[in-house]
Amino acid sequence: MKDQNTDNEKIHLSDLEDRLILDTQGELREEVLKELVEEAFRLKTARDKGLSPDEFETNDRMITALMAAAEVVDKTWNTHHKKH
Repeated sequence: MKDQNTDNEKIHLSDLEDRLILDTQGELREEVLKELVEEAFRLKTARDKGLSPDEFETNDRMITALMAAAEVVDKTWNTHHKKH
């Protein structure tokens, strides 16, 4: 895809990024963020019920990864759609 402001070719790392660029109303952004946060909440609920040390560590890393992914989705969408 070309950046319309600079006429430079941009490299996008994923199909999701391309779809977020086309998501001018933010519907896809909201859907993806909701799914990521719901999964993080599900894992936190499981963690709070008690896990083995190994399961706890894996669970904690997954929660961190999901929240980081949510931040990337939000920042990617805002980069392409936030009014300056």
